[in-house]
Amino acid sequence: MTKEISVFVDDAARTAFVLLFATGAALAAFPVGAEPHRAQSGNRLPGFALELFKGKTGTVRVASEELGEPTVTCTDGSVRLVWKGHPVLGADFMATAEGVKSGGATAWTFSCSGNASGLPLGCIAFPVFDVPCVDEGYLLYSPDAGGGTMGWKKRIRWKDRPLGATVCSTLSPGFRFVAVINGESQDSHYLDVRDPALNAGRFDVSRGPYGTARLAWKYDLPMLPANATACRLPYIATMRSYRGDWFEAASYYRDWAKTTPRYAAAKSRDLSKLRDIGLWMWNRGLAETVIPPVERFQADTGLKVALDWYWWFKEMPGTFYPDYWPPREGAKKFRADVQRLKEMGAFTQVYLNGMTWDEDAPSWKDGGLDSVAMRRDGTYFSCAYNRFNPNHHLANLCGEAPKFHSRIREQIAHLVDCGFDSIYLDMIGCNAYGPCYNPAHRHAPGGGSHMTDDFRAYLKDVKEAHPGLLLSTEDCGEAYVDVFDSNISTHSSYERHGWIGTAPDVEFVPVFQVVYHGCAAVFGNYAIVDNVPYWDPRWPMKAWWTGHEDHLRRDYPDQFAVEFCRGPVWGLQPSVHNFWLHHATNAAFAAEYRFVCETAKFYHDNRAFLFDGEMLHPGKLECGRTRVTFAKVSVFDEKVASHASTLPTVFHNVWRAPDGRIAAILVNWSRNPQPWKLDGQVSGSGVLAPRSWKLLR
Repeated sequence: MTKEISVFVDDAARTAFVLLFATGAALAAFPVGAEPHRAQSGNRLPGFALELFKGKTGTVRVASEELGEPTVTCTDGSVRLVWKGHPVLGADFMATAEGVKSGGATAWTFSCSGNASGLPLGCIAFPVFDVPCVDEGYLLYSPDAGGGTMGWKKRIRWKDRPLGATVCSTLSPGFRFVAVINGESQDSHYLDVRDPALNAGRFDVSRGPYGTARLAWKYDLPMLPANATACRLPYIATMRSYRGDWFEAASYYRDWAKTTPRYAAAKSRDLSKLRDIGLWMWNRGLAETVIPPVERFQADTGLKVALDWYWWFKEMPGTFYPDYWPPREGAKKFRADVQRLKEMGAFTQVYLNGMTWDEDAPSWKDGGLDSVAMRRDGTYFSCAYNRFNPNHHLANLCGEAPKFHSRIREQIAHLVDCGFDSIYLDMIGCNAYGPCYNPAHRHAPGGGSHMTDDFRAYLKDVKEAHPGLLLSTEDCGEAYVDVFDSNISTHSSYERHGWIGTAPDVEFVPVFQVVYHGCAAVFGNYAIVDNVPYWDPRWPMKAWWTGHEDHLRRDYPDQFAVEFCRGPVWGLQPSVHNFWLHHATNAAFAAEYRFVCETAKFYHDNRAFLFDGEMLHPGKLECGRTRVTFAKVSVFDEKVASHASTLPTVFHNVWRAPDGRIAAILVNWSRNPQPWKLDGQVSGSGVLAPRSWKLLR
């Protein structure tokens, strides 16, 4: 059955209608309800918005509400919306949105044509959905760089936000979906963007009208002549309402991600060199500090250590990139040190930055400006990351940066010659996204997939030049899930970052691991046994807070345990940061060192679940909760600040091994015995000893 109907879809009306795609059903309208500020749940009519570019900075915005009444045609299981004519776009302008219902969701596509404004289409927001939200709920999304690419479940007091106020705007580097979570008793709402090419775009979430949240995906068009007047969006967006929390939303996206070529390519790789790692040591500085703890741990446990070696290079960290060679202690000694690690069977990885150029270094004049990822107005992002040397600024680069790539390949050749197993290329995983308007580049200005395509080509060249070499990067970007063999993820230490917040207002959840676990090895945190971050001897003494060492350990006794054991529960390989020999030999740290060794052994013994397996719904865990105080201090920090969070004393997750076995992984991170009860696919109860692990089947 087909029926054509016209309906005005301004902000109020869009939230007042529900599309019913049952057999033979046409568009049905329902009143908003007894409360005028509360909207109904269900699949809604989407809107759209166009941004027309005017010069280097101007923008003319046209929203679907301005085009009058769309024609809505409903057939069995599908709907078609057509808008026509606009004073700016011209009488012949037409926009079409088509939705097809399947499996509880509606898949939407969009196209438009006939733009006669004389201004090119630069950005299209589609779909734009207003979904019901409770006065105080949560938003689940993948934040930009600095927030990481796990899942950020953030409490939103929607009622306190002004109409139209932005709640988040994110490139979504880890996964391309958002979810408005309204609690167990009400529908939550999920929107994803299914784009195998991962074209440039971002989610914008804001306070909508009449008790709603507004969800929009903004696609940055490549500025090609064909796109100036017409465009068919290269993705499908799916919208659904559901009952549940963050895990259900992640599972919907996982179902799609598993069908992509990148997922298949990533899962087919041989990660055996990484699978056998018992512990990562993320250490910085001279060989005399980074190597002895590796030797000691391997001797004590018989487990393989992976050394992620930062700040081995001549200049101060955060300066003179991409020119690292020669090493700080000389090339001859450096090669001998790497050989020493290889002979003991350690896995070796070394730091480079994969996408920044120091614009205050002499090499900048040889191609730096021609390499940057440029905004429309000709500016670009540049930052002095090292606050102890603020005269050096690292500029973010586009994937099309041949002179930079050539310099990086020179550095990699030196390091491969030394014998390293893997090269860490910083920032690509969480930053190498978005549009670029650099006029020196061959790619079309604006968006499209050129940014990730060019970075992927650069990485492919590196691997082809050095067969067997592994690559690693910061965070877990899905555009590179089949290119990078490992990823560092610091989000199990999220309380340490003061700007992120703490539970219950903010909680990081392992969405990436639900979707992509097993595609690459993931490790990392800022868990430091004594909470004292690394200090480079080239930094000014005035910046060093000598005497705070005892205070950091005394005042934050649980911070290390929380940060350290969250990762393995999520399926990350156990990791320690700034781990020195005295942490393994000094009696003052005996309890912490025992916990590190036991955690590494537990993970290694249960790799079938935690490395090879798939994360399942966690079920419901009952346990005590306790208040933990965290030091907000990390690399480049001069001062110590504090904040607290009340956390469950037992962390857990549920995993399925490839052979079908299902097990719950539990850890009591606290310093006291903790009773617990778990209900779900795995159930049980008991008491966990202080700082101990349990496998429950």
